[in-house]
Amino acid sequence: MVAWWYRLMRSVYGLRDEVESYDFDLVVPLGYGLTTRDELPDAERKALWAAAQIAKKQKHRVRIAWASSTYFWPGCKEKEDEEKIKFLGAGISGLPIIASGITNSVSEAREIKAAVLNCGLNPKNIVIVLDWPHARSAKMIWEEIFPDSKIAIKNVEGLWDSSHRAVLQKSKGRWLFVCVLRHLALIFLGVEWVSRIQHPTETD
Repeated sequence: MVAWWYRLMRSVYGLRDEVESYDFDLVVPLGYGLTTRDELPDAERKALWAAAQIAKKQKHRVRIAWASSTYFWPGCKEKEDEEKIKFLGAGISGLPIIASGITNSVSEAREIKAAVLNCGLNPKNIVIVLDWPHARSAKMIWEEIFPDSKIAIKNVEGLWDSSHRAVLQKSKGRWLFVCVLRHLALIFLGVEWVSRIQHPTETD
């Protein structure tokens, strides 16, 4: 059963899905690293699956783009990319755009933009798929990095537990708390300041 305070925060702080209003040029499932079992976390699997479904529903062929973390351990980006491709299997048409490695949500948006532009794409309508506590801060970041694009949100409900390598993603309470802090930091300190933050991790 979901705690009352968590339901309240979702109703007050969460953003509504915006996927019904636009025809998208790019679909981006945001990344959450790997668990201590070197598996994709629940939120990442749900974001990938939702992104694939959104891409299929578009009237024209639309690309999926993602980035993976470099800061867990040497080779973790390659492992995360491998697990994403394995998870999606034949669930997408065409190859995904895979960006360079990232260290946080700001570098994620920047590296995906670089990869997309390198492919000759100039997306005007982008949907980012992510867990709901992340939505407000992520949308602010993406609107700054892609100032000429419309950024829409698709929420998923991620399950967080002690298996996650990122210390702040070991419970929904911790993750919600840090997402609110990041949102406030973006408002008062800006994207460049937030870009220097890296989540503490466990490596074994």
